[in-house]
Amino acid sequence: MYEIGLNLIPTATDFVDFISMKYEVSQSGIWYTLKKLKKEGIVDFTEKGEEPKPLSLTEMGMKVIRSRVIDVENRQYHRVVIAPVKV
Repeated sequence: MYEIGLNLIPTATDFVDFISMKYEVSQSGIWYTLKKLKKEGIVDFTEKGEEPKPLSLTEMGMKVIRSRVIDVENRQYHRVVIAPVKV
Protein backbone atom coordinates (compact mmCIF):
# COMPACT_ATOMS: atom_id res chain seq x y z
CA MET A 1 0.00 0.00 0.00
CA TYR A 2 1.13 3.54 -0.70
CA GLU A 3 -0.21 6.43 1.32
CA ILE A 4 -1.35 9.47 -0.64
CA GLY A 5 -0.06 12.87 0.51
CA LEU A 6 2.57 11.88 3.08
CA ASN A 7 0.12 12.37 5.98
CA LEU A 8 -0.85 15.81 4.68
CA ILE A 9 -4.28 14.45 3.77
CA PRO A 10 -4.65 11.52 6.18
CA THR A 11 -8.20 10.35 5.45
CA ALA A 12 -10.55 9.97 2.52
CA THR A 13 -12.81 12.61 4.09
CA ASP A 14 -9.91 15.09 4.26
CA PHE A 15 -9.06 14.28 0.64
CA VAL A 16 -12.66 14.86 -0.48
CA ASP A 17 -12.80 18.18 1.42
CA PHE A 18 -9.48 19.32 -0.10
CA ILE A 19 -10.35 18.39 -3.71
CA SER A 20 -13.84 19.84 -3.39
CA MET A 21 -12.54 23.21 -2.18
CA LYS A 22 -9.50 23.39 -4.49
CA TYR A 23 -11.30 22.46 -7.70
CA GLU A 24 -14.84 23.55 -6.80
CA VAL A 25 -16.43 20.18 -7.49
CA SER A 26 -19.15 18.44 -5.53
CA GLN A 27 -18.19 16.20 -2.65
CA SER A 28 -20.75 13.62 -3.74
CA GLY A 29 -19.03 13.31 -7.13
CA ILE A 30 -15.66 12.82 -5.47
CA TRP A 31 -17.06 10.18 -3.10
CA TYR A 32 -18.68 8.38 -6.02
CA THR A 33 -15.35 8.29 -7.85
CA LEU A 34 -13.36 7.20 -4.77
CA LYS A 35 -15.79 4.36 -4.08
CA LYS A 36 -15.58 3.26 -7.70
CA LEU A 37 -11.76 3.32 -7.53
CA LYS A 38 -11.87 1.29 -4.32
CA LYS A 39 -14.17 -1.27 -5.91
CA GLU A 40 -11.73 -1.53 -8.85
CA GLY A 41 -8.85 -2.13 -6.39
CA ILE A 42 -6.97 1.08 -7.17
CA VAL A 43 -7.33 2.88 -3.82
CA ASP A 44 -8.14 1.85 -0.28
CA PHE A 45 -9.66 3.88 2.55
CA THR A 46 -11.85 3.54 5.61
CA GLU A 47 -15.58 3.19 5.07
CA LYS A 48 -18.24 3.02 7.77
CA GLY A 49 -17.65 0.10 10.12
CA GLU A 50 -14.04 -0.54 9.05
CA GLU A 51 -10.81 -0.13 11.00
CA PRO A 52 -9.30 3.36 10.54
CA LYS A 53 -6.67 3.50 7.79
CA PRO A 54 -5.21 6.25 5.58
CA LEU A 55 -6.32 6.91 2.03
CA SER A 56 -3.83 4.89 0.00
CA LEU A 57 -3.03 3.48 -3.41
CA THR A 58 -2.93 -0.27 -3.82
CA GLU A 59 -0.24 -2.01 -5.86
CA MET A 60 -2.62 -1.88 -8.82
CA GLY A 61 -3.10 1.84 -8.18
CA MET A 62 0.68 2.36 -8.29
CA LYS A 63 0.83 0.61 -11.66
CA VAL A 64 -1.88 2.92 -12.99
CA ILE A 65 -0.10 6.03 -11.66
CA ARG A 66 3.26 4.95 -13.06
CA SER A 67 1.72 4.36 -16.47
CA ARG A 68 0.15 7.85 -16.54
CA VAL A 69 2.50 10.18 -14.67
CA ILE A 70 4.36 11.36 -17.78
CA ASP A 71 2.41 12.37 -20.85
CA VAL A 72 5.29 12.39 -23.34
CA GLU A 73 3.17 13.48 -26.29
CA ASN A 74 2.13 16.71 -24.56
CA ARG A 75 5.34 16.99 -22.53
CA GLN A 76 3.35 17.42 -19.35
CA TYR A 77 4.74 16.08 -16.11
CA HIS A 78 2.45 15.46 -13.16
CA ARG A 79 3.84 15.43 -9.61
CA VAL A 80 2.21 12.91 -7.33
CA VAL A 81 3.39 12.49 -3.73
CA ILE A 82 3.31 8.83 -2.79
CA ALA A 83 5.15 7.02 -0.01
CA PRO A 84 5.18 3.38 1.14
CA VAL A 85 3.09 2.63 4.22
CA LYS A 86 3.47 -0.24 6.67
CA VAL A 87 0.21 -2.15 6.88
